[in-house]
Amino acid sequence: MGRLSAQRYLEHELIYPYPVSSMENSGRKKKKKFKVNPKKIILLVAVLYLFFNILQLHMTIWDLNKQIEEGIQKKQELLAEQKELREEIERVKSTEYVEKLAREQLGLVKPGENLVVHREDLDD
Repeated sequence: MGRLSAQRYLEHELIYPYPVSSMENSGRKKKKKFKVNPKKIILLVAVLYLFFNILQLHMTIWDLNKQIEEGIQKKQELLAEQKELREEIERVKSTEYVEKLAREQLGLVKPGENLVVHREDLDD
């Protein structure tokens, strides 16, 4: 009987060189089941939450840096305007400027001077 089973074994090996179980599975694809793991979902939600918070912080920092740059530029403009105004104040305080305004706008003259008015100036 041992000989018969050995012969059957050899016949079986010649007909089916691969194990029968692998032949059964080779023709069809095995579907993978999608398992929902609560730990992975919680981790994914936490990572997404952190990502969006970090993104929001970066946008806030970008906006604040832009506001700082605008503030610095505005400060420089105001300092330049302040410098011009101080120079104008010094010019207006000078006696030469006051004398010029008195002559041109008020028509005043120094003692001993005569005022000469051109006719062309009167026509305007």
